[in-house]
Amino acid sequence: MIVERTKLVAERDEVRSKIMVMGQDSVNLLNQFMESLVHLDIERADNITNGDEHFNHLYQSIHDECLIMIARQQPVASDLREVISDLQIAIELERIADHIASVAQIVHTLSVAAIPPVWDEIIHMVRHTSDMMSNMLIAYHEMDVEKAEAIATSDDDIDRMDQQIVTEIIDYMKSNTAAIENGTHLIWLVHDIERIADRVTNIGEQIVFNASGKIADWNTSKA
Repeated sequence: MIVERTKLVAERDEVRSKIMVMGQDSVNLLNQFMESLVHLDIERADNITNGDEHFNHLYQSIHDECLIMIARQQPVASDLREVISDLQIAIELERIADHIASVAQIVHTLSVAAIPPVWDEIIHMVRHTSDMMSNMLIAYHEMDVEKAEAIATSDDDIDRMDQQIVTEIIDYMKSNTAAIENGTHLIWLVHDIERIADRVTNIGEQIVFNASGKIADWNTSKA
């Protein structure tokens, strides 16, 4: 029994190591997107889009290892809870990578000539989301529930930025019809960034579940 328990812990640690890699790669990808946006660097944006397959492979590996763990080790309640929450975190990270690939494609559509004057605000929003992701990874590594909850409150800031930027874009497009195409794409972009922050919050909820078994639902008000 002790041997089986030791194997379970080792396999779970391996899964968590892969989640940390996947998480850090997600942060790096978002930072690369920010650079591609700052410079309207289409080549860099293409590299981001093409790199999405890396996250699909990582997720599939974690998914398979979790299922094998459940089948072979038949973990009891607390261990099963941890495996399930780790799998859910991997799902959120894979979807975050999808969102980043989506916003990277928008870089292709932007024209310098007619961009609404919200550029600095968008860059700030992306940077704030990246910081939120980095800090949530630390909370996961430390399995720190209080830190996860504190970080999740940053999602409210991201929501406010989203609403403010969209309002400014729409107001600008009303009097600058040449900016309608760029403005529409930027609205899609900031909504994707807002969804990334939502998914980071979901990861925080899974940290709570993993560590304590309690159900947190910090995104309820958005339903």
